[in-house]
Amino acid sequence: MAAACQLIGPILQLKIAPRVYTPLVTQSTMTARLLHPDEWELASRSSIDSQGTFNLDDADFEAQVPSSSKFGERQLPWLSRIFSSAAAGYRRLNSTSRPALAGTPRPSCSRRFCIRRCCYLHVVAGIVFVLALFTSILFPSYTHLPAHYSTLRKSVLESSYPGRGNPRHEKVFIAASLYDRGGELAQGQWGTQLLELIDLLGPDNVFLSIYENDSGEEGERALRALAEQVQCQKSIVSEKHLDPKTIPTVTIPGGSKRIKRIEYLAQVRNRALQPLTDHPDMKLDKLLYLNDILFHPADVPQLLFSTNANEDGIAQYRAACAVDFDNPIKFYDTYATRDLEGYSMGLPFYPWFTSSGKGESRSDVLAGKDAVRVRSCWGGMVAFDAKYFQTGSPPTTPNPARFRSGHDLFWEASECCLIHADVQDPQTNVDEITDTGIYMNPFVRTAYDHRTLSWLGITRRFEGLYSFLHNLGNHLVGLPWHNPRRAEVPGQIVQETVWVPDAAQDGGGSFQVVDRVAGNDGYCGRRGLQVIVEDRKPGQKGFENIPVPFCRVHHGHHLRSIDLSLVTSTSYPCRPCLISLHRNYPKPGVASIPGPLLAKITNLWRFIDVANGRVQVMLHNLHQKHGDYVRLGPNVASVRNLDALKTIYGINKGYQKVCSNYKKLIEPSANIRNTNFYSVQQQLAKGRPTPTLFTTMDENFHAAIKRPVSSAYSMSTLTEFEPFVDRTIHTLFGKLDGFVAEAKVCDIAAWLQYYASDVIGELTFSKPLGFLEKGNDIDGIIVALEHMLDYAGKLSGGGSTGAVARFARTRLDERLNQKRTSPVADTHKDFLDRFLEAKKEHPAIVNDNQVFSYTISNMNAGSDTTAISLRAILYYTLKNRRASMRLCQELTVALEDNRISLPVSWKQSQEQLPYLDAVIKEALRLHLAVGLMLERVVPAEGLQLPDGPFLPAGTIVGANPWIIHRQLVFGEDVGSFVPGRRFKMDTESETDFQDRKQKMLRATFTFGAGPRTCIGKNISLLEIYKLIPSLLLRYKVRIWFQNEI
Repeated sequence: MAAACQLIGPILQLKIAPRVYTPLVTQSTMTARLLHPDEWELASRSSIDSQGTFNLDDADFEAQVPSSSKFGERQLPWLSRIFSSAAAGYRRLNSTSRPALAGTPRPSCSRRFCIRRCCYLHVVAGIVFVLALFTSILFPSYTHLPAHYSTLRKSVLESSYPGRGNPRHEKVFIAASLYDRGGELAQGQWGTQLLELIDLLGPDNVFLSIYENDSGEEGERALRALAEQVQCQKSIVSEKHLDPKTIPTVTIPGGSKRIKRIEYLAQVRNRALQPLTDHPDMKLDKLLYLNDILFHPADVPQLLFSTNANEDGIAQYRAACAVDFDNPIKFYDTYATRDLEGYSMGLPFYPWFTSSGKGESRSDVLAGKDAVRVRSCWGGMVAFDAKYFQTGSPPTTPNPARFRSGHDLFWEASECCLIHADVQDPQTNVDEITDTGIYMNPFVRTAYDHRTLSWLGITRRFEGLYSFLHNLGNHLVGLPWHNPRRAEVPGQIVQETVWVPDAAQDGGGSFQVVDRVAGNDGYCGRRGLQVIVEDRKPGQKGFENIPVPFCRVHHGHHLRSIDLSLVTSTSYPCRPCLISLHRNYPKPGVASIPGPLLAKITNLWRFIDVANGRVQVMLHNLHQKHGDYVRLGPNVASVRNLDALKTIYGINKGYQKVCSNYKKLIEPSANIRNTNFYSVQQQLAKGRPTPTLFTTMDENFHAAIKRPVSSAYSMSTLTEFEPFVDRTIHTLFGKLDGFVAEAKVCDIAAWLQYYASDVIGELTFSKPLGFLEKGNDIDGIIVALEHMLDYAGKLSGGGSTGAVARFARTRLDERLNQKRTSPVADTHKDFLDRFLEAKKEHPAIVNDNQVFSYTISNMNAGSDTTAISLRAILYYTLKNRRASMRLCQELTVALEDNRISLPVSWKQSQEQLPYLDAVIKEALRLHLAVGLMLERVVPAEGLQLPDGPFLPAGTIVGANPWIIHRQLVFGEDVGSFVPGRRFKMDTESETDFQDRKQKMLRATFTFGAGPRTCIGKNISLLEIYKLIPSLLLRYKVRIWFQNEI
């Protein structure tokens, strides 16, 4: 066998290493990094087991598995370097580095490196410290009070007479609703601060109304003690138990009647306002509503009487809110707060608001204004103009403002936001609002514990450091959340999918698409439903979430399936969205699928994993640990189960690259979560993204643009191109002969890329690109192919606007000019001819842009991925002595018997070379060109995973071919290169062999699966099956290792 191989041809030494195409994907971004050949250069060990097979697990695959970590399942070197402490560096300086086990390499960190590292950390820490100190001294946030604030504060602090904080003796109604189970509020700091506040405002100027319920004996006792100390008019009510029968209920899916949480809170808050109804003739100027917060009493007069003061020093507002904090940095009440244009809040730290729209609320904060314009706020303490809450005597306000809940069952809005919607004038264009009369006052800050309150005066001095990080974080996280009702104009007719109770139906009702009149409160809400837990046990939450049901939607006379949990006001916007902590973890279905902790709450884990370039390795490790299903993101699941894949990638199963059906059921502005794996790969034609056969997410469009050209990709058509492939092979051999003559090592990776590119140029344009002739990249085309998929390439306006597009556009223009001047039928039709014929036959589908898209798709998909496959086949074949020798023998015997020629034809490779077929299939099983999950979106009916959870509509699922190709259907030694697995074993019956063969075929994802199988599959196979045997017939090939002399 060895002698036969040595007679094949001259020696050609190859430098070779496979690469993998791993575009970086998040829910909205994707890049690609193609590894440089040197990155996978193997050591000179042969890794041949006793059976003569190359063991992948012993060499490449397991050797590159990163060490496990508690953080997101892997070590992140750059993160650990950033967050490492200087103390760790000192320990390394003072310790002796030695291997933990015999034979392990000595750590490479030298003393000089550790010293440099410690110095670097000290410099960084010093810069941060100086920057913080500089900011806190020169640019503190909200520490320098306006003049009228200082005057009032001085009056409050430097005297002790009652009413010193209320210079105009304005009448103030203070309302509070309490749940004080242990009496700690009334008898503690809250009660003390309240009494001091009454003294500051003047007991003669205050009416205090407190409503407390279900607080137990200790709570009632504490409230009675507080009432005895109150010197102003008061109405203090303690109700042992609030009768739920007095609160309106709703009918939820299933038919039961429950109390909405917001309705309960609204009723409780309104009971503190009951004196306003009982005494309509009460003369009031301001209404102050308090939560169970801690505050500085001296701040409250500033909120009441100084916010947005006019020239006379009189406060002008409909409502003015404090800013409440959960800890010294974190803003608390994001649920009820909306900026001037109705956008939800940003990350909960200064400056709190996002730059969406005009970003005027954020600008007001950064400008240090005491009256930050908003549409709603709360902050634990809110001052209102009392006129909106009084009817008067005689009545002047027929419908005084009161707290309420929303009308739609599955559309929740805070009662604290809705009250602001009711006290402001209706808006006709929310994007042109300049002022609502509602303000947030960052000079007045409250907290929920004493420690946080004591720190607020210090932490505000450093807030100037946060602005840039806050803006960056908002863009990464995807804030503000999308709300399709934000811009609704009160009174307009809109279509809405709502739950309509109906006792006659199963489930107690159904979702129906109805026309409704838009209200004034659309900006407050989001999709969801929370209800009160009745008869709750100690320690149990007082409310629970009711899942938005998956059911049939009545739309006119049609029924459509939809999971309305996807149609939410918190759907992700079309922007890079990496982190959504508290909303992502409990996703139904995927929540029960194991995976890295970080991946359960953010797509940042996937971003980092792919950026490190070993996605397939990490995913293999995760599946080995967790089984058939692994959670890779908040709404993403990797599937290894072959039965599930039959459904996911099956024909007419409804698993698309986007859930386009949902958009027909909801507002056009609503954003449905989909997979952005494909959209970012679209080509650019005349500056605009053009969907291709690969990137389009519309199944109907895919079928439409595929149908006119599908026959051009059939193997019967492609075999007509064989003479042109042969010509390219001869050109390649001419170049390789030069390496043989000079006894030089050939970097075959580059030459295979040149070969694949020239072949696709020949097939598409009847003109090779010229890589082989020139021996290097031309006009940066190969670089452009990689850069087109890089994240940086997208940011810099990459895509098909570079060298690839220019070459394609030039060839297209030449062909069009040629047909106009010499309209003679060509004897040889290349792809471009066939695309132009399709344009003529299908003008409604194929236009000039689509022809351009076809050609670009050929260039992009037909060269680089084929080159990767060619490298992998040579790599594994030459690394396995037994396989290479057996293949050489098959080729030599076939050539001597005149059963094949040189170059080998497609027909000969399929009929005369069975071991070649086994070698190629085995190499492509082990090393695919694409190393990421092929994503699909679960359709409306959901997906029941075999031996796994049910996944609702909208979940992103898919399989990574690298993982599927290591299933046990290929044998126990799935990590090894064993071409013999493709043949019948001696102990195997023909029936068993055919059954095993079919199972392997069904588990093969080399070119994808289902209706979206790669249309260029036959092009790639033609290039591979012709070049590999011809190369091994022409030369005696061996791998050169870098340590060889």
